[in-house]
Amino acid sequence: MRTYTTIIRAVPAVIAGFCVLLAGMVPLAASAQGLEAKAAQVRLLPMAGTAAFAANVSMEASTLVSLEDAAWLHGAMAAVAKKADQKKALLVEQASLLELLGRYGEAAVAWEAAASTLPGNADAACLLSAAVCRLAAGEGELAAGLATAVGFLSPDARTAQLAVLVSGWSALARGDRSAAAGMARTVLSGKEASLAVAALLLARASTEGVEREGYDQRLSTYGNRPEIMTASPLLLFGGSTASGKRLSEEIPQPDPLPQTEMTYFQVGAFKDEANARLLAKKLEALGLESILKFKEAKALYNVYVPAGSDAARTVLVLKDAGYEAWAITGNP
Repeated sequence: MRTYTTIIRAVPAVIAGFCVLLAGMVPLAASAQGLEAKAAQVRLLPMAGTAAFAANVSMEASTLVSLEDAAWLHGAMAAVAKKADQKKALLVEQASLLELLGRYGEAAVAWEAAASTLPGNADAACLLSAAVCRLAAGEGELAAGLATAVGFLSPDARTAQLAVLVSGWSALARGDRSAAAGMARTVLSGKEASLAVAALLLARASTEGVEREGYDQRLSTYGNRPEIMTASPLLLFGGSTASGKRLSEEIPQPDPLPQTEMTYFQVGAFKDEANARLLAKKLEALGLESILKFKEAKALYNVYVPAGSDAARTVLVLKDAGYEAWAITGNP
């Protein structure tokens, strides 16, 4: 058993080490990047060993119009970064951008590479993100394998429970409703109250008849709170269940949120204006309007999204892309 456990612990690091090579080779081999991105690459290469390298990459990326170019630039610069912590930061940003672009398989590669960039055990949170992306890409078996590794590596209960949910959706995707329901019940019986809705959604999707009605009733107690639409970031990426429905179609949709109760959603707050502008670009790539305002009291650049005529849909788009959203009334 000890040998088996050691092997499982080593697998993510081996995979991720190989993915570091892939993440570095693929962007540099690309030939369809814009001229601005290539010019930024030339400017950044001499800085690869400096303390501000990662920050400079983010600054350059924030000026690019194309998210594809920004993702490419982060990957290309991760491949030449001299410092492990900077390489990891750049791979994480590349992975996040690839997720926004819906390139989940490539995002998983970047997350796996980031997981083992620093010495020691693989980063469980990065591996969990990789598992979610594998699930989104329809690679259920790979997602389940990564989720198992997260269970062994994770130092905190919440990440471990999220890994159980990924395993549950992977089981449901291959048609094993019993296993999926069992994993949902495991999370429901745990102490992570913040994952209750996520577990209920999995339980509902993996059961039928009276049992499903029971989970529907429990979900209804959450009313039309925005978080019921996101409750699990694992569900809304477009994977398929055994029934052939997309996962998002298995989720009971709440009643529309009343427009009078919310006018804007705050999506982020940054000390660095460049980071705020990068988020604004990402939101606009999702088809959302973004508003950036500097708040002198806390010296923060806040990013807002108008609720629009369909606040529920706006929340769903934000949550589907992995963003938290806080509703505010009046002008931001």
